[in-house]
Amino acid sequence: MKPLDNKNIKIFLELVLINLFILNLAMGTISNYSEKIFLLKALVSIFLIAVTVVNCRLLNEDWRAFIKDEGFKKTIVIILLLIAYLSITLTYSSNPDYGFQKILNFTISVVPSIIVFYFLISTLSETRIKLFIYTIVVIVTVSVSYIIIDYPFDQSTIYEYREGRWSHVIYGRMISSFAVVLLLYILSMIERGKTKEERLKVLFLMFITSIAIYGTYLSAFRAGFIGVLLVGIGLLLISTKIKVKGKKILTPDPRLLTYLKLFLPFILAAILIFTIPAKDIVTLRFDNMIAIENLNFKGDSAILSRIEYWNLSLEVFNKSPIIGVGFGGFSSHHRIESYPHNIILEIASELGIVGLIIFGWLLIIMFRSSYQYSLFTFLFLLFSFFLSLFSKELSNQGLLWIGVVFIGFMQNKGKEF
Repeated sequence: MKPLDNKNIKIFLELVLINLFILNLAMGTISNYSEKIFLLKALVSIFLIAVTVVNCRLLNEDWRAFIKDEGFKKTIVIILLLIAYLSITLTYSSNPDYGFQKILNFTISVVPSIIVFYFLISTLSETRIKLFIYTIVVIVTVSVSYIIIDYPFDQSTIYEYREGRWSHVIYGRMISSFAVVLLLYILSMIERGKTKEERLKVLFLMFITSIAIYGTYLSAFRAGFIGVLLVGIGLLLISTKIKVKGKKILTPDPRLLTYLKLFLPFILAAILIFTIPAKDIVTLRFDNMIAIENLNFKGDSAILSRIEYWNLSLEVFNKSPIIGVGFGGFSSHHRIESYPHNIILEIASELGIVGLIIFGWLLIIMFRSSYQYSLFTFLFLLFSFFLSLFSKELSNQGLLWIGVVFIGFMQNKGKEF
């Protein structure tokens, strides 16, 4: 057997790095803070950092020089200040144990993802982008095929781990994120695609994107499904550069028909949705979502519980509006241990006005920096922020917090996607 040459080894390790990065982001989304889960998260993060160091060497980069980079140091300082601030609030938290678990999850899972993402961005190459897209294609194809054959979700009850059961929230967040990434990549290919081969690749990726959208629908993760639709509409409006004044549409882009291709994945996904029967619970959840009469949503427990949590968050905020009840404190004000399922309300109730100012400032400069880097990264972070308004808590939002990288990176880099 012919031994692997240096190029093949690099590609193999790149694939390992990309898959570990995706896995680590998914693991960070798990809100189960048991010792076994923390250990598993720590092991994945350790492997991720180790593979990153190996990749750094193969790229003839000195990892010690990498951590001395001014942009990287600024990113780390921001992270450490956030952790320090959240830790200080534990001194007055009404549930410091839970708050500590949240900080631990952020440190073990999210921080390594941020560090590795900085490496991925600062050493970005066309090969890495293609490998990342190929990885998404494989994950989407395999996972959605499995879901069609053997449905692994049960949205009727609160998720509890058992063999063969998947979390529709974790899977829905990841598969909808893949759909957004593919949409952004397709747009970039449309803008530069001239050859027949490139046009065929665009059509293939459009089909895979439709599968990802369909997978999001099958998971019945409603926030992700709506988020993908909003990104699609936003991309179309931005890319066609249509200027609207009053009721008149002015100066439409002459390439409008070309950009309308972005709707093809949604059309294909709609065909799949209406031709392949889904589980009753899937259609029921989407039907409930649009039953807004009297805000009853046909008694949908997931929606009604979120409304209850949001109202409770405002009550908790009113009790301590300046500094909040401390990180993790929200759960002690409810009959069950839970969280607001909305990052803004979580910050307001647990960290008060002070926290809103700190995190509001962070989000503003993070979005601004990501926009300076690329419109695509900006849109992805907006999508991630949209998800954070409906599911998971601050320490589980790795898809959003990797955006901190752009604050440091844009300080002295200025690369383009």
